[in-house]
Amino acid sequence: SKKFESIDLRFTTTGTYDQFLAFLGDLESSLRIVDLQSLTMASAGTVNIPGQGVQPTYSYSLELQTYWLK
Repeated sequence: SKKFESIDLRFTTTGTYDQFLAFLGDLESSLRIVDLQSLTMASAGTVNIPGQGVQPTYSYSLELQTYWLK
């Protein structure tokens, strides 16, 4: 019998590339084990960020698998 369980998570979010990299960094440093199964991205327009000007935004669709002990 397996000593762990897992669940697949699918979600979509929108943001700049820098924001997405920060999100992935947070995910990587989290204590939960997460495997990135699938990632797609598409252009979603632009956003005006104070102090940074107009930035392109993207729509990111992620599929993750995470695990925990029973």
